[in-house]
Amino acid sequence: MLLSIWSPWSGHLTAHQTVHTGERPYECTHCGKRFAGKQYLRIHTKKHHPE
Repeated sequence: MLLSIWSPWSGHLTAHQTVHTGERPYECTHCGKRFAGKQYLRIHTKKHHPE
C-alpha cells in the first residue's frame, strides 16, 4: 500500500512507477512510438523528427 503524501518529489515517484508497470504514456505525434518518460520522447523527437 502506498501512502498519499504530497512532497516535491511526488511527480518523480509517479514517473518512476512506469518503470515497474511497463506503462508508456508519452506518444510521438509523428510516428506513434510510445515512451515511458517525457525526456525520452523529447530526445526521440529531436533525433528522428527535427523539423
